[in-house]
This record gives sequence, structure tokens and C-alpha cells, in this order.
Amino acid sequence: MRTSVNILWLEDKPTGANKRPHENRVKCVKNHVESKGYKPNITVVKTIDEAREALKFRDGEHRYDFFISDFNLGGGVDAEKGLDYLVSVREANNYKRFFVLYSRNEYSTISRNISEKLLSEQNINMFVNFSFISIANDDSNTTDDIEKKFRESLDIGLSRWDELNAIRGMYMSEHAELEFKLK
Repeated sequence: MRTSVNILWLEDKPTGANKRPHENRVKCVKNHVESKGYKPNITVVKTIDEAREALKFRDGEHRYDFFISDFNLGGGVDAEKGLDYLVSVREANNYKRFFVLYSRNEYSTISRNISEKLLSEQNINMFVNFSFISIANDDSNTTDDIEKKFRESLDIGLSRWDELNAIRGMYMSEHAELEFKLK
């Protein structure tokens, strides 16, 4: 049973003014995964090209279980966004893993962008195993609220791991009983 959870995190500004909030989010995710009994392995990349390159390493060498990405990746209006990275993840063979997208934009802005991407891609399956978090810091959205949203998003994917581990345990128990009876 594999207990490590490999997370590929795309954040274009993990330093500078965004350093502390980013470090706090990474720490929150790490602590939450650990609290569920798993070992988090978090790889942070700064560019969409680095993130896409990480998708190429496979065959057990680099298996990612969660993808977390900032929506706004800099570079202006025409620059690629986190939604473009989501498309890349979904197009990569066997990468139907859980994807968390976050942004400082309000939900209305992001929902409009998601609708536009859905129309242009014509692939509703792109949003399977997907969660979006608004991290807009305003009076109604404190740091604790943002961390809670990250934990809740991770719980969706981790609950599947728990169920899979329970099934593995049942299988091993049945297998052990059969072997005992055969002896």
C-alpha cells in the first residue's frame, strides 16, 4: 500500500510579496495530508512549461496524485492560465488525477473563464476530479477560511484513497483467510 501522496504545485510567484501566503498554503496542505496518515511529497514549479515537462516523466518514476495550480500565471491577458494547464494534465495519458485550481479572482470571474474554456475545449470531462478555490483576501475570506477551503478540496481526493486502502485491506484479509484454509 502506497502511503505517499505526490503533489505537483504550479505557482508562478512563490517568492516576493506572495511568498508568505504561498508558504502558508503549502504548509497547510502538507499538514493536512499528514493528519490523514499519508506522507506528502510536494514539488513546486514556477512555470507552466516546467509543469508540463513534469507530466512527461512517468513509469512510476514521477507519479502525481494531486495537481494544484494558481489560475493567474502572469504574463498578461494573452498568457496561458491555470485552466490551460488543466487541459494539459487531462490530455496527458492516465492523468485523471484530482486538480485544485485557485485564484485571487472572485468566483464570478472564474466561473465565466471556466465556461469559456469548456466551450472552446468541448470536453466536459476536463472538469472531473476538479475543485476551484477563491483565495481573494477580503473581509469575508480570511486566511483561516482559505486554508479550510484547501483542506476541504484535498479531502475529496483523499477520501478516495481511504476507500481504496480499505478495499485493499479487505482483499488482503480475504486472501490471508483463503491461504490459511488451503494449508
